[in-house]
Amino acid sequence: SKKNDPAIALQLDGLKDCPVVVADKQLRDAINNAIVQKKAREAGVPIHYYMSIDRRSRKQVVSPVREALWGVRSSVTNDSLGALPLFIGMRVMFSENIDFGHRSVNGAEGVVTHIKHTTTDGGHRVATVAYVHVPGSNIDLREYGVPYEVVPVFPTRSYWKYTGAGGVEFNISRLQLPLLPAY
Repeated sequence: SKKNDPAIALQLDGLKDCPVVVADKQLRDAINNAIVQKKAREAGVPIHYYMSIDRRSRKQVVSPVREALWGVRSSVTNDSLGALPLFIGMRVMFSENIDFGHRSVNGAEGVVTHIKHTTTDGGHRVATVAYVHVPGSNIDLREYGVPYEVVPVFPTRSYWKYTGAGGVEFNISRLQLPLLPAY
């Protein structure tokens, strides 16, 4: 039967890393999370979650509101994830324009090569910079110890509205790497 045809299996195998395009961010995030888990497991590397720093009225948000904000859907937060999963070798997509001259723009893809972070008193990781290999970027920071075509990505600030208990709206300022899983 065609189901067990080796030629068809070979063709399908060639499609295994093709991106999946969906119209809904919630579905996109669910698919990305499942594939991130699978890819990390296959590579034998740990996934770490890098948490955002959220502020309300210029004051850093603390528990338990902080944890609630980390779980807000990306469709509300303008694609700034509260808990950004990353691992070395992971495909990511830029969610903001970083450097037009070096193809580091919204929607561009690359692969994480290194991540630097701090750890909060609660043991949460907060990324200070992620290094992303962007083929064809021609960025050359070797004089600073950064490999050729590797773009340093620093946290950026984004703003969004959060509706809390009782329907009260709050303006939130979020500091996070402008990256998303790119599967």
